[in-house]
Amino acid sequence: MAVAAQRRELVLSGYRQLLRLIYRLPDASQRHSGLQEAARTLRERRTCDDAEKHLAHLKELAARTAFLRVITPRRPSDAAQATGRFVLREGKLVEGAGEAPGSRCEHAATHDDGWLGQRV
Repeated sequence: MAVAAQRRELVLSGYRQLLRLIYRLPDASQRHSGLQEAARTLRERRTCDDAEKHLAHLKELAARTAFLRVITPRRPSDAAQATGRFVLREGKLVEGAGEAPGSRCEHAATHDDGWLGQRV
């Protein structure tokens, strides 16, 4: 029974994530058809007991979610979750690229460091 509960939790988590992305679609007709298709597909696959089929369904759910992540516009609140570059210089955290474009890092490798340009 614990395996069934884990599977159910995985499916519901993926389904909720899919629904959030569908709600972000700009076109109302796309949102409506996407919500209907997602609900219909989940209902049809509710009784699946085969582990291989269940894994295939989870992979399909992940693929649809990944596709929607690419095509849906980001919300303004997503900017706060954006990643950034963080560089340590002399023990201090420097946000951004860490150096001005065109300048060299003082620790950059040169030919004098014994590097011969050969791949290891």
